[in-house]
Amino acid sequence: KRSYNENEIDRLYKKLVSVEYCDDGIYDGIELLESIIKIYRSYNFKTKIIAASIRNSFQVRKSAELGVDIATIPFKVLKEMMSHYKTREGMKKFVQDVVPEYKSIFEEF
Repeated sequence: KRSYNENEIDRLYKKLVSVEYCDDGIYDGIELLESIIKIYRSYNFKTKIIAASIRNSFQVRKSAELGVDIATIPFKVLKEMMSHYKTREGMKKFVQDVVPEYKSIFEEF
């Protein structure tokens, strides 16, 4: 098996995606992940892909769809993903229908 150094991987990336580069060569993190995954699969690299610097739930979902192995997700984003306005609406309606004995359990909703 041949191992590739960083310069070779960069050259392969530029050749594969054929994009114009700005300062750091990155326009969109999700597009970059797609390109990296394509390169690694094309050359059968045995590696794990980490999606880092995720900023919102859309990026989490897209990273998962792409099949990344690891995602570094800020706690704030995790909390946002667990909360949806329809869930809150449903909980408020549910709490209104709770029998008085259990009402204190659901007061925070």
